[in-house]
Amino acid sequence: MRRSTIRLFFRVIVAIILASKIASGKTILIERPIYPRLIEEIEKGKSELESIVPRHSAQRVAYFVEMKSASGSTSQHRIIDFAWKEFPVKLFHIETCETRIIKLRQEGLKLVNIDNDFVLEVEGRPSGMQWNAFNTALKVIKPKGWVVIANKYRIRLSSGKARDYIYSPYSSSLHTEELVAEGEKYLRAKIGESIDELNGLARKANANLSVDLHSPWLAGTLERLVLLEHTDPFDANQFKNAEISIDPYQRVSVIIALNRESAYAKTSSSARASGLMQFTNRWRGKRPGTWDSVKRRYRWAKLPTFAKGIKDHNSSIKAAVLLHDLNLKGLEKVFGREIKSDPNLEYYLAAAYNGGVGSVIASIRAHQQNGNDWRKELRKRKRTSESLDYMDKLDFLLIQAWLGLPIWGVF
Repeated sequence: MRRSTIRLFFRVIVAIILASKIASGKTILIERPIYPRLIEEIEKGKSELESIVPRHSAQRVAYFVEMKSASGSTSQHRIIDFAWKEFPVKLFHIETCETRIIKLRQEGLKLVNIDNDFVLEVEGRPSGMQWNAFNTALKVIKPKGWVVIANKYRIRLSSGKARDYIYSPYSSSLHTEELVAEGEKYLRAKIGESIDELNGLARKANANLSVDLHSPWLAGTLERLVLLEHTDPFDANQFKNAEISIDPYQRVSVIIALNRESAYAKTSSSARASGLMQFTNRWRGKRPGTWDSVKRRYRWAKLPTFAKGIKDHNSSIKAAVLLHDLNLKGLEKVFGREIKSDPNLEYYLAAAYNGGVGSVIASIRAHQQNGNDWRKELRKRKRTSESLDYMDKLDFLLIQAWLGLPIWGVF
C-alpha cells in the first residue's frame, strides 16, 4: 500500500473521531422559518440606511489588535481609524418581525450604546478578532429576541477620507440551520450556473480543458474552496478540537444567506485577495496578476476586469474553475495525465490555488525522490503556514463530505 494512501487512511480515522466529538455543536436559536421575511427586511434596510449620514471625529487614533494563528501564536495588527464614529444598524425581532433602526458609536475597540432602549455588544472571535469593519458580529443583549440584520459602517481610508459600506453582518444569533441551508443552496446554485455558462462558452470556442466541467467532484471542490478561503485557521482548529461549538465553516454559509449577491463582494484580505473566491491581481513588473493571467489565457471565457469580476459571483467562480484548469495543466505537463487519478489531487489544486502551482510541483517531486510527505516539503518552500492551514481545513471538510454531512460532491 502506498504511503500516501496509508496517511490518508489514518487522517480519515482521526477526523471521524474528531467529527464525533463535535457532532452536537450546531447552534439553533430560531426554530420557525423566517428567511423570506428576513431577506425582505434586509433589502428594505439597505435603502433605509442609505439615507442616513453617519458622523465621525476629525481626529484619528491608532490601536493594536492581537490575532492568533492556527498554532496559537499571536501577532499584533496596528489599526488607524477615526477617534470615534457613529454607525446605524437595523434590528429585527425574530418573533414579531418588528424592526428598528438605532445608532451605535465606536471608540477604538469600545462599543458605546447610544439608544437607551437597546444594549448591544461585540461578539469576539476565538482568534481574538473583535471588530471586523462592516462584518463585525453584534449581539443584542437586551431586550431579548432582537438581532442585527444590517449596518452602515464607515471606514477610514488611507487618504483620511471616509467610505460607507452597507452589509448584513454575521452573528451567532443568526447562526441557524435555516440560514446555513439557504447559504449552501445559494452557493451551489451559483456554482451550477457558473459551470453551465463556462461549459457553453468552452463548447462555442472548441476549448480543450483539463478539468471535467460535468464532474460533481468539481462542484464540490469549488464549494469547499469558498469555505477554505473564508474560514479563519485558528477558529477551524478550535472547532476541530471541540474547543468551540459554533461551526466556523457554517459561518460562511450564514454570511452568504444574509447577503446573497453582495456576500464577500467588498471583502479584501491583508494579502489583497478579494471577493467570493479571494482572487488577487498584483502585477510584478510586466508580469500580470492572477486574475489577469487567467483572463488573458482564457479569452474565450470573456471574464470582466478584476474590479468588476470580484464583485460578481458568477465571474469569480468561472475564474476559479479556469485557475484550477491552468494549475491542472501545469501538473499534467510534469507528471502526466495520471495525476488526475492521484487521491491527493484536490489537495494539490487547493495548495496551488492558495500559493502557486510551482511550489506544489516542487513538493511532489521531492516526495517522489525522498519519500517525505509532500506537505512537509511544501512547508519548506512556503514562508508562512497558510498553505498548510489550507490543507488541514480541507482534511476536515473532506471527512465531513465522506460522512455524508452537508459538504457535497466528493465522488
